[in-house]
Amino acid sequence: MVKNKDPEATIEVYREFSEGEGYTFQAPFLGKSDFKLIVKPMKTEVGVIKTNVMSFGASIMAYEKVILSDKQLIKKCKAEGEKEELDGTEKCFKYQLKHSGGILIVYENQGQKTIVLESSISFEGLNLHVNGQQQSENEVKLEIKPDSQQVIKLEVSGGDGYSFGYQHTSIESKD
Repeated sequence: MVKNKDPEATIEVYREFSEGEGYTFQAPFLGKSDFKLIVKPMKTEVGVIKTNVMSFGASIMAYEKVILSDKQLIKKCKAEGEKEELDGTEKCFKYQLKHSGGILIVYENQGQKTIVLESSISFEGLNLHVNGQQQSENEVKLEIKPDSQQVIKLEVSGGDGYSFGYQHTSIESKD
């Protein structure tokens, strides 16, 4: 049983049993060797396994992760992420945070001029992509108005590890 007491975050629980005996998953996972529970905010979910205590044995792979809402993730990024002021701008900041689902980049314009930003993102590993774009697209163009922010979400889509490079190809201030 997994109880989620957080009003905004989702909890994901995964269990995989292999090379075992003496157990049976119960509905809705009947006949499977693994299960994933997605527990929404303020909810409870149950995964039941019936075991034979006299002959139960299995190799188990498991993970649990907390999936923050966009609002929570942005707040965490600005509080705990790496921060830098963009060259050639007045009061425009970039915050960056690695998290369980990928990398979040938040641009915040605290100045009086609109910032037009063009960036190129290079990836090593095919399991990282810009949310909302095709897997192969890695060019990002943002227009950040005064007293606002823009967010880029780099999401992990499976596989082992990743690395990325980030380069601003153009930064322009306009009235």
